[in-house]
Amino acid sequence: MKMSASRTFLLVLMTVSFVMISRASMAGTGGKDFEEIKVSIEKAPLSQEEKAGLLKRASDAVNAGLPSADVAVIVKRGLARGMESKTIEEFIAIPASARERNLPVRPVLDRVQQGLSKGVPPEKISAFSRRLVEKLAMAEKIVYRIEKSGIKADKRSYREEGTQTVARALERAIPEDTITKMGLKAARKRASFTTFNASINTMATFVEMGMPLERASKLIDKAIDKGYSEKEMLIMERGMAHEMKDGMKMEDIVNGMDSMMNNGTMGSWSKGMGGGPMQGSGFGMGSGSTFHTMPGMGTHHGAGGGGMGTPCR
Repeated sequence: MKMSASRTFLLVLMTVSFVMISRASMAGTGGKDFEEIKVSIEKAPLSQEEKAGLLKRASDAVNAGLPSADVAVIVKRGLARGMESKTIEEFIAIPASARERNLPVRPVLDRVQQGLSKGVPPEKISAFSRRLVEKLAMAEKIVYRIEKSGIKADKRSYREEGTQTVARALERAIPEDTITKMGLKAARKRASFTTFNASINTMATFVEMGMPLERASKLIDKAIDKGYSEKEMLIMERGMAHEMKDGMKMEDIVNGMDSMMNNGTMGSWSKGMGGGPMQGSGFGMGSGSTFHTMPGMGTHHGAGGGGMGTPCR
């Protein structure tokens, strides 16, 4: 009888806790935006303790600055896949940790959401998302060093974009030293921050499309030497995609690109090419885009965007 009374008391206590957390969360997050999260958790086949824990994690994340709409997507997709509450809490905690470190949050949120929508195993979503946070932290340090060398990001959005682009390059196994050298050279050439960003983005795109890193870095090094603009680097990306679509061998593409750069005829490559999306730039960490996909899950976005198209292994 005592055991039954204890269980009843515990159940009542957890229910009251859930209600109190719900009310506090609604008050702290504006109510309407958080309602979807609250309702989804209330309807979930979880214990009262699990519901209270998940709601608190969601509430804390939103109050810390994560968009409530994104947290709602993570909660709903996680519950729809029948995941444990602790797993969903982890998916919320990972982008929240990026927020706490003042790193770009959007790419991390997108990676988690894409993983959930594509049916990627939970452990891989966590691993790839945590890895991304660490790459963003490394990228932020690289961007800081580049700015110290003389290339200043005029807007916060430019710096975040640059951080995402560098992180994308790091995920493509482009060495930190290579990226830093490119940045220092761009600084010596008095290039803009957006030009530095475009150079790293194009190099990452080349590597994504199968070009050996050594050849890609040499082409971008030459482009910086010649003072190429963002538009001219975009022409290089589109030209390579066009030639690959036509079945040309990589070695021939690289040699042809190098020859056109030496002859000053790179601009002629854009003639006859459409302006539609390229196949080499996914991830959403490149210039003019946000980070949308994760390894093994994404389609490539428009030229100039970055991608995370490497398969999950």
